[in-house]
Amino acid sequence: MSVESILEEYTANPALLPHPICEYAYISPKDIEFSQEVRDACAENICGMYGKSWSCPPGAGEWQDLRDHFRSYSHAFLFTTKHEINGWSDRAGMDKARHIHTSTERTIEKELLDESEKIEICGAEGCNLCKKCTYPDAPCRYPELCHYSMEATGMNVVKLAKDKNIRYNNGTNTITYFSVIFW
Repeated sequence: MSVESILEEYTANPALLPHPICEYAYISPKDIEFSQEVRDACAENICGMYGKSWSCPPGAGEWQDLRDHFRSYSHAFLFTTKHEINGWSDRAGMDKARHIHTSTERTIEKELLDESEKIEICGAEGCNLCKKCTYPDAPCRYPELCHYSMEATGMNVVKLAKDKNIRYNNGTNTITYFSVIFW
């Protein structure tokens, strides 16, 4: 099977995933806007991951290099998952939702890695494969499985959602997480 046919199988059969995909779009990586402003927002450390991971700044590298790297792919698949939370102060609910979103990413990734096409995934709040990242003391343990944070690459997720007609916000007491698969 091709990457695209596997993705089509998951979008057509939501029960195959730990959590169903809410919205998605096939996109050209060249259409994704990357910017220093998005990357600068990471330094505000709202998610708490700045300086703690190879997938987040500054360990992720320069956003311009990441932009060029991800734009070198031919195809991309942007998808979201939507989760119920008890308002914006519900940090535990957001963490649980992000974990569920990431398990959806990893489920898709597991099948895609069996294909001959090279894939990479950028997701919500960076990689959480290891309980404790080796950054900055040692190289990444699993560089082929590391998921960069979309924002760490400089991706303007808000503009991308708008451009692709995907809701960034799905209403009161919900949180929406985004990922993009490149191949």
